[in-house]
Amino acid sequence: MNIASHGFAREAVNVDELRARCMGDTEMMRRVLLKFQDRFRTDLSELERGLEDGDMVTVTRAAHRLKGASGNVSAPDLMGFASDIEQLGRAEETEEIPSRIKQLHVAWERFVDTVSTLEIS
Repeated sequence: MNIASHGFAREAVNVDELRARCMGDTEMMRRVLLKFQDRFRTDLSELERGLEDGDMVTVTRAAHRLKGASGNVSAPDLMGFASDIEQLGRAEETEEIPSRIKQLHVAWERFVDTVSTLEIS
């Protein structure tokens, strides 16, 4: 089952999992999160432009990138909603995509808020 059908996961980012992925290197965690945040905004904009243009190939590709990058930073909600959008894009079920994008935006705000409170230096 996907995360969108069950609401939000408990954590916007699984810090312990991310720390393990970064081999305990807090500087690497900081760099990974900063790069992710920059790239996420770009990919999200591309996804939204693709939807506006009715270009499901662009929607699917952007959602796939968002899903993978979200998994890399241990952000389960972002990954789940991006996965939903990717699947909907592949199936060309465009009527459901806008609501998933709204959920993705809410999850993104939760993620940003959570990351801003982390003490990573």
